Amino acid sequence: NADENELKAIASEPEETHVYNVADFSIMSTIVDGLTRKVCAGVEQQDKDIN
Repeated sequence: NADENELKAIASEPEETHVYNVADFSIMSTIVDGLTRKVCAGVEQQDKDIN
């Protein structure tokens, strides 16, 4: 298992929304859609900020 404190130490702020720790990979599928939307929205915003 991963050490949650180590994950938080290397994560971007805010760690509450950037650190995911699940018991096994099958559970990960329950958060993939939301995580994908957050990542894409963040990339789109950065693109707007640059241009």
